[in-house]
Amino acid sequence: MAKKRSHPTHPTKPRPAAYTLPAMSDAELFRPQPETTPLPSVLATVFSLSLHGLLWAAPPILSISKQKPDLQRTVELVQLTPAEISRLSEFSAPAISMPPLPPSLPSTDVLPPPSPPQPPSTQTLERQEELVRQQIVQRQQELLQRQLQKQEELLNQQIRRNEELLQKQKLQQQQQLQRQLEQERQRQAQKLQVELEQEKQRQAQLRQQQEKQRQTELQWLQEQEKQRQEILKRQIEQEKQRQEILRRQQELEVLDQWQEQEKLLGQLQKQFQRQQKIEALKRIYSYDSSGTTEKEGTAKLTNWWQEKITQFPGIKLRPPEENTRVVKSTAKVQLPNVTPASIALLVNPEGKLEGEPLLMIGTSYPLLNQAIIEDAKKRSFEATGKYEIYTYRVEIDQSDLPPP
Repeated sequence: MAKKRSHPTHPTKPRPAAYTLPAMSDAELFRPQPETTPLPSVLATVFSLSLHGLLWAAPPILSISKQKPDLQRTVELVQLTPAEISRLSEFSAPAISMPPLPPSLPSTDVLPPPSPPQPPSTQTLERQEELVRQQIVQRQQELLQRQLQKQEELLNQQIRRNEELLQKQKLQQQQQLQRQLEQERQRQAQKLQVELEQEKQRQAQLRQQQEKQRQTELQWLQEQEKQRQEILKRQIEQEKQRQEILRRQQELEVLDQWQEQEKLLGQLQKQFQRQQKIEALKRIYSYDSSGTTEKEGTAKLTNWWQEKITQFPGIKLRPPEENTRVVKSTAKVQLPNVTPASIALLVNPEGKLEGEPLLMIGTSYPLLNQAIIEDAKKRSFEATGKYEIYTYRVEIDQSDLPPP
């Protein structure tokens, strides 16, 4: 076996002319060189970080995604709230184990064929070391690529298994829900059937009760009809007796009515005679109801006042006197339908009557009207130094005369 030799730390240092490249085994050839080749360590670190990132991101993706995830898509990391974490289904991370590293190549005692002696040079050694490093890096990259492919295949298999499991769970839940719905429909149908049976029984009981009640009411009506017939018979008998009594009473009342009618005829004859006397008195004393209303009296006063104003300018109309003057009747008997009269007088500045008095409202009898005018001419008034018109009301006193 050839003796192992370490690489020089200073490749640019001049070497002796008799130096030749020592023979190296395959294990020594592919052994990592931490001093001069840091690239494998960097790749191992990148691989480890990538693998742990996939393992950390795989559970939430598998729990919330129903479709096959796109491994080529870039997914940003977000921080879930406690409420969102509580809605995530339980998921156990797949046990991913790294495949074992290939065993190191056994050392061999076969020596490479000797190379013809050449004078070593610094550039030749550097090129050889660079080639060795490139071969090591290439083999390590191939190994890492195979491991990544295997990890990806394992991850895809785990995702497919999880999807199948979720699909089975969903199918089981749907089947269970369908079974529950079918059970609920059956229960509702049974409940409805029971309610229909109960309703039929209740309707039958109700019809029986109604039939019993109808029979009871019919018997009661028959009894009532019998009682009514008996009462009607008694009422007919009583009505016959009442008619008999009434007939007798009518006979007595007829006799009484004849007597009352005779009395009434006597009273009517007296009233008729009295009315005839009253009508005769009205004809004798010339009864006339015209000119006995307030409206007619106001119209007479207005016309008379306008006539006097033309004769005596500045004439003044005094308000009516509050006290009513009473004049004794000049007839021999009490006259019917005597109306209270109203009269107007024109008084000159000396307080004396000027012209004839105006009878605004008459008593319906010329004799009594003349008596009122004669009484007005006898009155005296206070001298006011101007013409004034006095109006007052007059009543006829017949208390001392005999009735008609």
